[in-house]
Amino acid sequence: MSKKEKKEKKEKKEKKKAKLQQKAAKKLAKAAGKKPAFDKSCFLSEKGPKPVGPYSTACISGGLVFLSGVIGLDPAKNQLVEGGLEAQAAQVLKNIQTILGEMNLDFAHVVKTNVFMTDISKFAPFNQLYAGYFTENCPARSAVEVSALPLGAEIEVELVAVVPETGVAF
Repeated sequence: MSKKEKKEKKEKKEKKKAKLQQKAAKKLAKAAGKKPAFDKSCFLSEKGPKPVGPYSTACISGGLVFLSGVIGLDPAKNQLVEGGLEAQAAQVLKNIQTILGEMNLDFAHVVKTNVFMTDISKFAPFNQLYAGYFTENCPARSAVEVSALPLGAEIEVELVAVVPETGVAF
């Protein structure tokens, strides 16, 4: 069995264990006539880029989805796309669209974004790309300049989305 297969098997086992633990907690809370004190599900993208550290792609809790920071990784190669900020920004937004889609969500569910850039003077080109994905009822947003980002990325975007009544799928 290859390292990749072992890793995938381990991730699948961890997902299953987490779901079982969550179900058990809900059953116990229901039996006690109370809501669970802690409700959290974690999600690892299968179609988007893989995390570059020990974290989940997203966590769902309290009716909200918390998406970890997304950088301009090509999901097929798990490497930063070439072409500078604009190419990375375009890839970030595509990656977010893919990840949201995996959970049966889209940009309309997003209520807050945080944008991290290594050069805030390049914000205008990013803003044009961003406007193509958030066309109405735009979410709240913060944008800050940072000294460095993972893997030498020039931009990273994290977000919070609302879980619809139909829930999320993964």
